[in-house]
Amino acid sequence: MKKVLYFLIFLLITNLSFAQNKFLKNCFPQAESFLRTSRPFKHTSIYKGRRLLGVCFLASEVISNTRGFSGDIEVLVCVDSNAEIRGVKIVSHQETPGWGDKIESKDFLDQFREKSIYESFLIGKDIQGISSATISSQSVARIVRESSLRAYEEIFRNRNFIFENFYSADMDIILVSIFLILAVVFIFKRIVFLRIIFLSLVIVYFGFLKTLFISIFNVINLLKLQFPSFLESIPWYILFGFSFLGTLFLGRFYCGWLCPFGAVQDIISKIPSKKLKITYKLNSHLLKIKYLLLILALVFVLKGKDSLLKLEPFTCFFKPNFSIFFIYSLVILVFSLFIPRFFCRYFCFVGAIFAVLSKLSLLKYKLRCKKEGCNLCKERCPLGIIDELRNIKDSECIRCNLCQKCVAAKEK
Repeated sequence: MKKVLYFLIFLLITNLSFAQNKFLKNCFPQAESFLRTSRPFKHTSIYKGRRLLGVCFLASEVISNTRGFSGDIEVLVCVDSNAEIRGVKIVSHQETPGWGDKIESKDFLDQFREKSIYESFLIGKDIQGISSATISSQSVARIVRESSLRAYEEIFRNRNFIFENFYSADMDIILVSIFLILAVVFIFKRIVFLRIIFLSLVIVYFGFLKTLFISIFNVINLLKLQFPSFLESIPWYILFGFSFLGTLFLGRFYCGWLCPFGAVQDIISKIPSKKLKITYKLNSHLLKIKYLLLILALVFVLKGKDSLLKLEPFTCFFKPNFSIFFIYSLVILVFSLFIPRFFCRYFCFVGAIFAVLSKLSLLKYKLRCKKEGCNLCKERCPLGIIDELRNIKDSECIRCNLCQKCVAAKEK
């Protein structure tokens, strides 16, 4: 299974590394980096060094009405810092084949380039419409005009959010570094009694305040060589780099100490409830689900689809909008009440990646309790990866130290 993952990753890097940025590169030839962000709406910021050249966004993320003649028209719009349209692309639509679908034509869409967002975009005056598809043409013009105006006002007229991370970067760098150092100390010192407090702080800071975590979308973008702007994402780069490199030495510690969604599941599992008993053998088979999902997700991405990646509930939980995805994240947490670390065990893409990396780890985790017949470690393991002989499935171990609780208590 590892070889299949490595092969798919190789294909992803070689075949898709620049494909996703081709449109943005055409719109902004001088671009050096791209930063995906969700504030104040989902968009991509295009930079040359530290200078913001422009932004690219789906119109549906900015305005509510994207209706055409036959249905919604999904339009990708690029606007530069001078309030000019740099490119327009039709992503999807339901317009009439042979007529309305001509809104996809290059000749029609190129008319928007280098026009000020403050123009009227009137069909027949500013924009040459499509014969027998007037409504479709007018709809595209309206969508481009309204979305670009609102996006420009929210981003370039109110730039505070763009540099929010930059201005607070020093403090964030310090705090992220402290969290990383403490996580490593807790692993080596087998500290357990501060775990709940530490995880609570991880949930608040990494989860709700900063939405700072490692997502499968981050990994996919990096494989495509789509790097976030370094100056505005230094804390994330520290977290990402330390977690991935640290896994090669310490094992899968990110999942056990730094993942905010994993921390939420951990704390929820502490609520008194009747836990479902899953045998070690069955659990070992179910653990493979996340690897199969990761392989399927990579196959989908190679085909240009990311629908399977939306199974990851991190963002929709920490930035809730009460959509079906938020409800989905709550359902996962309900399951975690009865099966500790339910999502981490069976469905987490990032967990699967760290588990694969953990096979190369220099630090192999071993139980330190020598008491004959003591099975407390097996009962405490949140992933159910300790067998009857007290052997640990090391690549699945998240270094939480809960299985070492009796030893840690004696050493205090």
